[in-house]
Amino acid sequence: MRVQTKIKHDLQVGQTFGMVLQSLDGPVNVAATVAWIRKVGWGKHQLGVMFVNPDPALRRAICELARSV
Repeated sequence: MRVQTKIKHDLQVGQTFGMVLQSLDGPVNVAATVAWIRKVGWGKHQLGVMFVNPDPALRRAICELARSV
């Protein structure tokens, strides 16, 4: 998943961290690993993240969220 942020972070490629994904059914806590980082503008960064061991419920939530966008 690609995430854009205006918040300064200290994440590094390969680092695993916890995040809250706002799914259609409410917030879901997930573990993700940083795949890549790009600076995309003044104070803006994008992160490519991979979910760590997503269970079937998380997979469903991600698919539903992606379809809604």
